[in-house]
Amino acid sequence: MGLGAGGRSVSILYGIAGIGKPAVAKTLAERTAESNTLGASFFFSRDEDNRKTARWFFPVFAYHLSRYTLDYAERINDALEQEPDASGLGTGAQLDSLIAKPLGPVLKEEKPLIVFDALDECDKEGAEGILALLDCISQTPRPRVFITARPEPHIETALNECRGYAHFNMQDIERSIVEGHISNFVCPRIAKNISEA
Repeated sequence: MGLGAGGRSVSILYGIAGIGKPAVAKTLAERTAESNTLGASFFFSRDEDNRKTARWFFPVFAYHLSRYTLDYAERINDALEQEPDASGLGTGAQLDSLIAKPLGPVLKEEKPLIVFDALDECDKEGAEGILALLDCISQTPRPRVFITARPEPHIETALNECRGYAHFNMQDIERSIVEGHISNFVCPRIAKNISEA
């Protein structure tokens, strides 16, 4: 199943530890930033307090999107005037006030890519919540989302609840290609398939 196949808006790259998933996510984020199609990125890390839970995910997500498009920036400014403490709300309320409502009208004109790496390094509850909440963004078209993660049971279970996602396994690529040609081989194919979503 190819990434972005059949118009799916959520794509996930699975891989075991040390196989190069962060390199793919970083390269994809850099390349889409150069073409001004990167809406936001977030790199989880269990070694950093502000990157191992979902607590700051949506505020950072909103900040990046506000830099992506002036239309969204104006809408998020209006949202924050109405709800100044939005960043301190629960993740469901954050998604609604900081992302879903302001982003909805923007998606009619724009199709930003959202990249987040190492979702498995977010705590279990946060990772499950992020996937469930992202699936609740019902506007058409939905934003394109690219995720990397280890194939851990709670990630796969949560993704199975999502509608319309595609997955790709780095283990399906020959080891020599993974080690020596991630940027040249994997990233162009991911970018191509995501752009067709």
